[in-house]
Amino acid sequence: MRGINKKILIFTMFYFAFVVLAQLYANDYELNPKELSTFDITFYAEKPKLSLEGLFTLEGALYNNEALRGKFVFVNLWASWCPDCKREKPSIERLYRELSNSRLFGKDELILLTVSLGEEPDTVKSYMTENQYSFPVVLDRENKIPREYTPWIPTNYFLDPDGNIIARMIWEKEWDSEQALKTLKRLVSITSAQ
Repeated sequence: MRGINKKILIFTMFYFAFVVLAQLYANDYELNPKELSTFDITFYAEKPKLSLEGLFTLEGALYNNEALRGKFVFVNLWASWCPDCKREKPSIERLYRELSNSRLFGKDELILLTVSLGEEPDTVKSYMTENQYSFPVVLDRENKIPREYTPWIPTNYFLDPDGNIIARMIWEKEWDSEQALKTLKRLVSITSAQ
């Protein structure tokens, strides 16, 4: 009897593993465990605001939040010394160019904004020039963004047109990958419907 129960248990485990993998494949996800785990999204039911007040442009001017009003915003928090941030920056640049050159999201516009944390303007300018990056950067030299929003970097936020945080995505990602674009489109679609 004991041998039969063990065989049933093993069969059941393999069956459920097969069902889960088949479901992932059916949903058009790549079967790459690292990719799947890195696209974890935390949704915010209470929708707090992510204040970008008191941040500066690379040229030293106070950043004007008005350009973001009424638009979906993808905010990438990073630093030039961070290895994970460095690895994801080429995909951030490609995403920025893609967003600048097309209407991927239909009538809804998605703005990409990166925020360099705790760094001097010359350091960031040098990093941007050295790597030939053109994506928009604002500086949080004095760590005005509360620590609760930056437990590690890179951290990414998706904001609705009212500036509310809808979702947080953590860790390094390939932001111009098909999966990332699907995720961002889904976030725009879900938020537009609310």
